[in-house]
Amino acid sequence: MEDNNPFKKPPVNIRDKDSSQTNEESEDTKRFESNLRQIIEDFSTQSKIMIDALYERQQNRLTPLQNNEQFQGMVSHIKNIKNFEEKFNIESIEKINENINKLSRLFNDMKFQPVGNRMAEDSQNVEKLISGAKIFSASCQESGRKLPIEMENKKMEEKSKELRLSLDRLSREVQNLWMFAVKLRENM
Repeated sequence: MEDNNPFKKPPVNIRDKDSSQTNEESEDTKRFESNLRQIIEDFSTQSKIMIDALYERQQNRLTPLQNNEQFQGMVSHIKNIKNFEEKFNIESIEKINENINKLSRLFNDMKFQPVGNRMAEDSQNVEKLISGAKIFSASCQESGRKLPIEMENKKMEEKSKELRLSLDRLSREVQNLWMFAVKLRENM
């Protein structure tokens, strides 16, 4: 005898359920990867004005805010983030996060590095530094907001949250440079 009840639900196929969960997780991961690639692109583009201004300070014998080794470290960490081409996985995301955290520490260490007892400034360079730091700080803050808070893949979700926190910390450190440059302009 056949059961023709139109309200009866078809039996749940466990494979279908697993497949749909995998598809959701896959969509989550694809969206996360897409956002992260966009963030990395923005990150490297928006850091350029500020990095150029810091480089000009050293080239034009203005009072540097970091020694050459720290500057090269900063450029290196930005390049390590920017030149990331592989597929994202937990390890690669940890490497990106590590570079962002090292960059934060370098910003935190910034201060005048007087050359002898001479302090030299240039209004154009200070304006460029203000502009670059402001744009880069806002970009880091906005980038953190683009990363998902909840994902099906809990390990990726954890890494996403860590990246959000690291970008927020970096944004605050760059804001300090921006405020420092504004004070520098006021004292000129």
